[in-house]
Formats: sequence, structure tokens, C-alpha cells
Amino acid sequence: MKNTATGGSASTPFRWSRIALAVVGLALAGTGLTGVSAPAGASGKVDDGSDWGSQGTLSSDSAITVRWDNGGNPASSIVPRDGGQRIPHTKDPDTGALRTYDDIKASVTQPYVDYFKDLSVTVSQTQDLVNQSVSIDISGVKADRVTAGALESRASFQVFQCWGGLTDTGKPDPGAANPDPATCQFGAGGPDVTVGRSREERRILDDTLAVGGDWQEHYNKGWVPFTAITGRSVDGEEGKNPFFDRNMTNEFSNISVTSAGTAQRQFEMQTTVESYGLGCGKRSDAASTGSCWLVVVPRVVDVLPSTGAISPSVWAQRLQVKLDFRKISVGCPGGTSRTLIGGSEMLTNAAESWVPGVCGARDIALGYSQLGDPVGRSQYVAGQNAAILTSERPDKAAVPVPVALAAPTVAYQLTYQPACAQNAPTTDEGATQCGYDDLAALRADHARAGTPVRDLKLDARLVAKLLTQSYYLSILDDSVRLPLPAWGTRKRPKFLLDDPEFKRLNPQLRHMASNAGDRTDHLILEAMRSDAATRVWQWLLSDPDARAFLNGCPDPDGLTVNPFYSTRTYVGCEDDKDALERQADADREATKKSSAYVDGAVSYPPAGSPYPMPTWQEIPPILGAGGEVTKSAYTLTDLMPRVDSMPASGREVGRGHIPVNSLLGWCPTNEDETCQPAPGKYKADKKRQNPAELNLLAITDTASAARWRVPTAQLCSSDGGQCVGADVGSLRKAADRFTKDDAGWYVAGGTDLASGAYPLTLPVYAAIDPTLPLADRKVYADALDFVTTRGQVPGFEAGELPPGYAPLSETLRTQARAGIAELRKAVPVVVDPNDDDEGDDPGSTPAVADPAPEVDPAGGPKAGATDAPGPATSTDQIMTVSASTDTWDWWVVPLGFSLALVAGLAGPVMRLRGRFAVGR
Repeated sequence: MKNTATGGSASTPFRWSRIALAVVGLALAGTGLTGVSAPAGASGKVDDGSDWGSQGTLSSDSAITVRWDNGGNPASSIVPRDGGQRIPHTKDPDTGALRTYDDIKASVTQPYVDYFKDLSVTVSQTQDLVNQSVSIDISGVKADRVTAGALESRASFQVFQCWGGLTDTGKPDPGAANPDPATCQFGAGGPDVTVGRSREERRILDDTLAVGGDWQEHYNKGWVPFTAITGRSVDGEEGKNPFFDRNMTNEFSNISVTSAGTAQRQFEMQTTVESYGLGCGKRSDAASTGSCWLVVVPRVVDVLPSTGAISPSVWAQRLQVKLDFRKISVGCPGGTSRTLIGGSEMLTNAAESWVPGVCGARDIALGYSQLGDPVGRSQYVAGQNAAILTSERPDKAAVPVPVALAAPTVAYQLTYQPACAQNAPTTDEGATQCGYDDLAALRADHARAGTPVRDLKLDARLVAKLLTQSYYLSILDDSVRLPLPAWGTRKRPKFLLDDPEFKRLNPQLRHMASNAGDRTDHLILEAMRSDAATRVWQWLLSDPDARAFLNGCPDPDGLTVNPFYSTRTYVGCEDDKDALERQADADREATKKSSAYVDGAVSYPPAGSPYPMPTWQEIPPILGAGGEVTKSAYTLTDLMPRVDSMPASGREVGRGHIPVNSLLGWCPTNEDETCQPAPGKYKADKKRQNPAELNLLAITDTASAARWRVPTAQLCSSDGGQCVGADVGSLRKAADRFTKDDAGWYVAGGTDLASGAYPLTLPVYAAIDPTLPLADRKVYADALDFVTTRGQVPGFEAGELPPGYAPLSETLRTQARAGIAELRKAVPVVVDPNDDDEGDDPGSTPAVADPAPEVDPAGGPKAGATDAPGPATSTDQIMTVSASTDTWDWWVVPLGFSLALVAGLAGPVMRLRGRFAVGR
């Protein structure tokens, strides 16, 4: 390859002068930054989220612990348990004043003292919130069971989000000192709801304290209204409330505690974007508020058993925590320079922080568009996009600036459900029948029941099984129209947790109930082609056991890959090839296949999609009397639909939802015109899993896993001798093993578990067109200077590095400084990967890029238009465009991005919902 440029850097004096000037500029701007350079280590400040890792927990400097008895509570969380608490929507008939806690019957208050006098609740983060999860940890509860041997405790909790208070005239008062129950997103029913149970609805059925107040009309009849932040009051009955329903609410209806009196949940914080009735996250163009409330209501099973959590006597028992949300941005008001960058989905979470940070510190309106990596590179090469984010270099000269260290990962939620937990035995003999050594061992293990598993381990072969429908519950099965093939159960575990290989790798889960984990038969996967998916395949195919399994070889327990996913080479088990090949051929021949299936070996990585989805199976369509299709075929893409991106898969696993189009959810077009194309479609089942029975997995990115506070699997050798989880340290160790390609870009190395390096780690680069006018390149340089300095300091505030990333290593920071210096040169020096006329001749004279002519600065900023900012955009949902494959005509996705570019020139940050999905 001939050097048409080298990856050279600016001279040392120039570099240090530039850094000094940046410090002065930041100080003058009054941004309050402590400096422009992130520490070479990992952390910016105490409790900055940099302790994220495979366990799925992390610390923040805004965590709050509150107690039911108010001991040590912050002022905003004090809820007096005496006459000092005035209860809304009540009225003393003698004085006309609100009733107080002292007016509640002793038959209600005394059980609360008995069960909750030592209750404390810790909320892991309360400031700088976006649409994310926070951890709620409950402890100090009296923990007796409803009945002997039952799993459900007598004490339980209802948890929900509220937006604020109301004035005496019922008008919205977001700044009120306490939340009003009318403003709470409660009563639709969470994933743990018992449908029809009135205590989980907006009902007041047995609380006489409501008599005389303005809610008296709802006493023992109807549903209490919900008042949105807009001031609109609506019917609170599920199905009649336009602001929230069972599919979108974030409430929990019935959190039971463990035998130790504890409970833990991941709670989704919803912003104005997810719930416009709550309006959490201040924005200038809609009713909204910067602060909201998290409310935790304790319940005792036989105390006011028919009334909901917002009923006066029950509401008075609440714990409340004030929440501060990140501002929902409306562009970058006053931004003097505007520019766009698109690409890697692994930067979605970072961009949500960096975009407002760059705006505030550098007065640059930076728009980010999420694109499939191959599509982004195609756009760049075609001249459709002058700046992209990518982990692989494009086939065209670019100035490389590393901006992040990230990785794909297997995220999961799994609730521990031990065998014999219901009506547990009380003797050693009974315990041994349940697989335990004795009764003491059983009771010690049962103490974990209901707690989240945080130490899951996977090897490459197990991941390969999950990607290839190799567990029989992932195979379509209809007794009439599509019987399960015989090979579907032959030596074939039902799901991951049923696999002997998994059990050997995870002995801590050997006592899980036999039916627990029945949804761990496959992974939630993205449709977007990405460098992250490529890295997953590099890891899988570098592992001899996983590669042999994909080739058709059995694992140690005799399990072979689903024959429709086999490469059919049998490399790794050549001595048994003939017998294995005959059996696989016979299995395929004996299987009822879809009309679209074309027989052939599968290759890896798959062409045209990030993960394989052979069309080998479908439940046939139902035909009418005239042969017309009245109900379409139910396909594998209905059973396991892909989501748009890894951030989307992270949200799904965080919410406890597995995407599936229900076989029972047929929606005919002639009854619902939205169900297209004719004759109809299978509708999505949006029900979330009960938190007591969570079991689902997804491939997402480390930042999305950290955002949703879900654990990620440790990746192990097949014998389990070496395992590495994703965290700051393991990503940095992997970065230390990156190697440079011949164009000067760092690329991921091979798997090295012994070193503690996380094997899926990738660098993410900004690749900037060196032929841009100097004024445009300087804008990118200024933005990237912020991203690679202040943007590498871990934290939760806008502009900081969110959890789930590792700060750049010193090697990558050095390269970033060099790239930024090149962007500021009149003529940048770069490497053209396509110019190899003279090979790698170290003596050749570097050539330079041919930049476009400079524009007169008097003409104003050249990096974008000067119109007013466009429509409001949530900083946690910035310009999302999904592009799943470049096997489409090349112009389809560029057209979508071009539209975003036009919108970006009219306003720097615009939310674009256009999505391109494969096979849906």
C-alpha cells in the first residue's frame, strides 16, 4: 500500500498550546468543567457509575435511602406518621380541613408498625435521569408467609411514578412539596398484576377515610381519575385511560419479599417521551416538569385488602423519593455551528450525553444518527455522509479519531426459582428428594428464591446454540398443522438452563426448578447489521468447540446443531462425518418445511443479516373455501422477531419483555385496517414477564445493559476454567491488546481470557472526510476535542461518559489528539486504503488530501444552516434511524439519512422515527 498520507500528529508545542487554549476557552465559557482531560485511569469522581460490570449494578452519587419511620430521610422524603401528615382528597366534616394520619383507624396503622417499622428503601439513582432503569432495594420487612409453605409474603409493595401535586382548585402544581395520588401512573397493572384484583387498581372500596372528601363519589364505585400534567383528568379504569395502559406502564403491582424480608427490582424511569401524561423531563414546547416522584406503598395482605394504593389510608403509608430528570433538549439554542455524524449504534447512549454537552461547552449543535455500520461506511464511500462512527475503517481515506471503548454483550434477567419452593419439605428425607443434601441446605438455597441471578456464565458453544434454534422450545410446534419433528427432542434440551453443558458451567444454579428458564431458548437479537455482530462471530468462530458445533459436530452430551443451521462441513469431527451427515440429511428430509425454504448449507457469518434466520419452518396458512388465504402462515420471524438495534434489545430485556407475534393474536385486515398487509397479521404480545419469573436473554451493547441495570454473562472457556465479564477493567485490558492495521486503525485482537481481557471489546472511531472545507473540519475538531477529553470522564451529567463504556486508553487518546490536530490543518495527511500502487514502501513520499476550497469566513458558519432549531428531541432518543442490511438497493438507506441531513440543516437535532427492518 502506498502512503497517500500517514497517521501523523501535530507537533508537541502545537498540541499543548491547543490544550491550553481549550482550558481557557472552557473557563471563559463558564461551563464549570474541572479540566479538559479525563484521567488515564477509569473514574472521574466518586460514585460516577464507572463500577458498572457484569453484575448489573452500579453506584451513583445521587443514591438515596429512605425509611418508613423517616429516620434520616431528606426533607423531600419525610412523610409524617402523625397529625403532621395531611392526606389529600379527604375532608374533616367538622372543620372542613384535610384529615391527618391520626384519623386513620388503629386497625390499619398498627399492622404497618408491626411489619414496616424497620423498613428502608434504597433507590440507586435519583438525578440526571433519562429513560432507564434504577435499582430499588427493599429491606427490614417482617417476612412471614400468607400461608405455611407459600411463596407469597403477607407484606408486599406497590411502586409507581408520579409527576407532582395539585393546587386547591385541582390545577397542576409540579413544584408541590409532596406528590398527589391523582398524578400517579398506577392502576393499569404491572407485570405482576392479578387481573381483577381491586387493590391493584385505581379503586377505593373499603377505606372510609375517603368519605367527605372530593373523591367520595368514587368510594365503593368506579375508578379514581388520573390527572395528567396537562391538567386533563381522565377515567382511571384500565383500557379507558388514554395516557397509559398495561402495555406501557412502569408500575409494579405486587412485589413480594423474600424470607429475609428483602426485595429488589429494576424500575423503569419514564420521561415525557415514554409517558406524556407524566411529563418528566423539562421541555419548552410541552407541559412538563424537571422533577417527578418515585412512590413506594407498603401493603399488608389483610389490611384494606380491596382498596388501591392511592386510597387515602393506604397512600398515607407511602415512602416517596424526589427524582430529577435530564432536560429534554430542543436542539442547541444559539448554536453557532451545526453538524451531523452518523453510525455505530454502540455510541447511542454516549451521544445522548455528548450532544448536549458539546452544545453547552462548545456551542456546537451536533446531530447523531444511528446507522448500521456497513451502511454508514457505504454512505461515506459514496459521499453521502462526511462523518461516520465505525469500528472498521471505510474503503476511503478518512481522518480517524477514536471516541469510545465499547462491546456487544449477552444481557439477561433471571429470577432464582429453586426446586420445591412451593410447599417446601420440612424433613431431611424430603430435602434429598428435591436434590439437596439435607434440610439445612434446602433452606439456605430457598433463601435465595425471588432474587436476581447476577453470576451467569456462558461459553461460545452455548451462545452458538442460542443463535441456531438448537433448543427444542425454540422450534415451532403445532400438533395439527406442524408437528414437532422427531429430531426436535432427540438428546435436545428444552432451553438453555436445561442444557447439561450450561449446568456444568453454572453449578450455583443446579437447583433451579425444572420449568424455570423456559424462555431461555433463544436470544433477543437486532436486525441491524453491525460491527458488533461481526465481532460476536469472530469470537464464536475462533473457538474450536463453537465452530465444530456449527459445522455439525455433537457436543460432549450428544447434542448437534439444528440441522437447518449446519455448515455441513463436519470439520472437527471428521471421523464421524458420514454417520452425522446421513442423520442430518434424514432429519431434514423428514421435516415439514416452509414453501420458501431452499435447501443448502449455512455459512457464518451470515450474509445480509447480523444473525441467521433460515426460512425452514412455518405453520401453514389457513385457506378459505375458494382457496384464498384467510390466515397467513406463522413464520419464524413471527416467533422470534428481530428488534431494530442493540439499544432496543437492551430496553426489551430491561423491561422484561420478549418480542413475539402471538399465534393466538391474528388480526384480520377486514376487522382492523391497521393490520396490513391483507389478509392480516399476527399482533405482537407486549406482556412483560412477571418479575418473580424473569428469564430472558439478549445480545445488546455494554452501555445499554448498564443503562437498564441488567447483568451480563461472563464469557468462559468451555471447561469454565477462565471467565471474563465486561467492565471498565476488562475493556481496557482488551484495548491494550488491540493491533494496528496498515492504515493506522486499531483493531480487536484474538481471545485472551487468561489476561482478563473481554473478548468482544471494540474501539469506536469517528471517521471524518479530509476533503471537507477547513471551517467544517474545525467544527468537527472542536466537537471531538470535547468528546475525547471531558467526554471521557465517567458520570451521569450531560457531557460525561455514561456507564457501560471504558475511557479511552492512553494509546487511543494519543491517536485521538493526532487526528484532531490533522482536522485543524489546512491540508490534513491521511492514509488512502485503496491506493496500493507501490505497496507498503516505507520510503515513498506521503501525499496529501485534496480539500475543498476554503469559504470566506465572512459568509458565516459553514458547518450548517442558521435557521432556528427544529422540533423538540429527547436527549435520550436522539435522531434514531435503523438500517438493518445493505443487501437492499444502496440508495434506500442513504435516502433516509439524506432526509435527516436536510432536517438537520434546518435544526440541529431532530427525532427521526423511520425504521427499516428485515423479515417483519
